[in-house]
Amino acid sequence: MRFTKYQINEIEFGDNTAKVLEKIKVEETFHKLNKSGIEEDQIGRFAIANCTYDGNIIIGKLSQSYNIDLIKFNGTSKEEIPIKEDSANDNRTYFFINCSKAQIYIQNRRYSPEELNPNLAIKRIETILNKYISKNYNEIVLQKADVNYDIKEMENYFRESFVKSVEFHNVADFKLEKGTKLHNPREDLDNAAVESWNQYSSGTVDNIKITAKKDKSIAKNPIANIGIKLAEQYSEDYDKILKGITVMEDGQDYTVKPKGNEYLVVPVNDNKNSNYTEIFKKILNYISKKKL
Repeated sequence: MRFTKYQINEIEFGDNTAKVLEKIKVEETFHKLNKSGIEEDQIGRFAIANCTYDGNIIIGKLSQSYNIDLIKFNGTSKEEIPIKEDSANDNRTYFFINCSKAQIYIQNRRYSPEELNPNLAIKRIETILNKYISKNYNEIVLQKADVNYDIKEMENYFRESFVKSVEFHNVADFKLEKGTKLHNPREDLDNAAVESWNQYSSGTVDNIKITAKKDKSIAKNPIANIGIKLAEQYSEDYDKILKGITVMEDGQDYTVKPKGNEYLVVPVNDNKNSNYTEIFKKILNYISKKKL
């Protein structure tokens, strides 16, 4: 699943300035969304059908109906007979709200019916938030934002993922601190590796790219660890050093960059036969595991 990140902003009544929505209370907001009703627009009806919460995260799904045209033939004739039918498809759109940061992540997905699209889903969620969460006639607006990761989050991706490749730039003249841990479990090799990098590589190497063999991970590779440790130890420049980590999870490959990611990729498969409670659980587990 791919999720687009939005900052939840509020425009106070009588003021055109958008500010980050403050004080999103988890339990209160969950109960309001859970009890929200069915809404309707020109396209069809929609509602937050199910939601739950864990810690400061509220997770739910938007269900949408729409009108479709079915065509059948009149006997053996090629005469087309259109049939209007109101139908609910497997068009569930998942979302989760980080209440402590006033951010909402909305699934960016393809819809089979032409009436539905990601922008409509966002508008509909915005409509529900305004009706049930907004206070004092204020307006809630969702502002798209890049998905960025600090160095600790990037390190967590590297340590906890099946890493296919990693790339570092601008490492020339950056030295490792004495006592840096690079090997696991052969820590007895660490001092020599640190000294070797500082004496023979720091002054000559500028870029490092490491790619794993098929079906292998480099999450514990000491050369890859050198780049990760340099990004950690020179954290003010971590996004200039660590260019990206390509990982594989649940059969999906994707690259995580420190800054400027268009989507948060959650490697959970969604199909019409999936039970939404299991998907909720998998998404929440992934968010918790990656410490996002």
